[in-house]
Amino acid sequence: MNELSNNSAVCRAGCLVTAENAVIPQCMPCPRLLKSLADSLSATCSRPIVMGVLGSVTLLGQPAFGQDPIIAPAPPAAANQPSAALDFQPETLLNDFRLGPFDIQPRITTGVTYDDNILISSQNPESDLIWSVQPAFLAVAGDRLAIEEYQQTYHNVVSFSPDTFIITEPEAWPGKTLMVDYGPKFNWFTEYTANDSIDEFLTVNALWPTRNMILGVRQDYVLENTTIIEAGRRSWEQRIPTDLMAGYQLSERTTAEVNLNRTSVSYEQGSGLADYTDWNWNNWFNYQYSPRLNLGLGANLGALDLTSQPGQTYETPEVRARYRYGARVILDTSFGIQLRQYGGGVPSTTEPVFSLVAHYEASENSSFHLAAFRRELPSVSSGYDYISTGVSLSFQQQFLDRYFASLEMTYYYSDYLTTSSDMLPTQQADRVDNFIEVRPAIEARFSHHLVGSLFYLFRTDRSAQWPGWTDNQVGTRFTWTF
Repeated sequence: MNELSNNSAVCRAGCLVTAENAVIPQCMPCPRLLKSLADSLSATCSRPIVMGVLGSVTLLGQPAFGQDPIIAPAPPAAANQPSAALDFQPETLLNDFRLGPFDIQPRITTGVTYDDNILISSQNPESDLIWSVQPAFLAVAGDRLAIEEYQQTYHNVVSFSPDTFIITEPEAWPGKTLMVDYGPKFNWFTEYTANDSIDEFLTVNALWPTRNMILGVRQDYVLENTTIIEAGRRSWEQRIPTDLMAGYQLSERTTAEVNLNRTSVSYEQGSGLADYTDWNWNNWFNYQYSPRLNLGLGANLGALDLTSQPGQTYETPEVRARYRYGARVILDTSFGIQLRQYGGGVPSTTEPVFSLVAHYEASENSSFHLAAFRRELPSVSSGYDYISTGVSLSFQQQFLDRYFASLEMTYYYSDYLTTSSDMLPTQQADRVDNFIEVRPAIEARFSHHLVGSLFYLFRTDRSAQWPGWTDNQVGTRFTWTF
């Protein structure tokens, strides 16, 4: 993962979908942040989502009172947790910092990174030394220990959401939980000070389990001055994903899920980068084939609103398999056929899409993680989409009790296609990008509160249609959790 940006290959291919006309200032104050979140939540509860809710009621059917829960056993806790400097230490949740129903866990992260191509430019790259400080806090109300148990069991591989827990026994469900995590990040460039920024990161996540149902809400907000990999330059970017989720146990072996999502991404005015918003309604019907294997049949419906461009709609019938072997093996995979319609006068397309996430605890001290995907996303260049196919592999080894060595490798390629008949003759229509990222790191957990890491990051993007770029970073980071 890029230490200076959350806009890495896997992150963008996995979750980036964008917004309406938005003017992004150099630093957005908290009132603007709150207004953006309020607008996002309001929009999520309107438009095509209303019809989705009505259809979901039919899918879920009547409550299955008196029926037994599914029989998948709760997986045991893992012997170790994955290495991540910003992961809070669960033991420190039980501290004296309280505000009403919330346990507050402050932390501060500081780091320095040398980057030999801060603008990811193909010509005349500029290098600089970047300093950063990020004060932050995690506030938890309700079932505080549920987060620790989730990390030990699922290693942050799958999300803390209803779809993860609905296929387990109700005894393994977390209690009512509300989490708020916020931290502004201050970045200073030693030479090119025009790139100095104050980035903002906010996550609000809530779970509400009942007798046969789990309800969930997740709201994220990110505003950062970051490198836009596809465009090969830096820009302010604002991302606001909103998720409304529900899981219901229909019978002893069957469950259903409804997930409503609105994700918007917008860029600073005058950047020439295209904003867009994705509205998505995803339904699943699940069958517990065995205590360890859950099979699902789903339908994914969506609509794209693009700034100053014709819109798009898409439908994706999907199948899914989820396998759990305690906490040692986690496998989630899905496959579907996407049907997409374009409002720009080009023919509809039919494309296979898939996702795969696998985690294997080889021993008490070593683990492997694999992710793969294929999906279609709107381009930051108006009039284009791209089909991104990629894979990411990582390995972590613990040694000498408190030290962790890790290696992450990512490759993906993006094949561009036109969404408007006006763009057919352009060179962009034939563009194919190849992206590679390699990140070795060493982390030391000096104490219950202090974690430090040293990393190197290599990444490159190559294409036959343009020169591409290469970037090298080396840096260190320390996090103190109070």
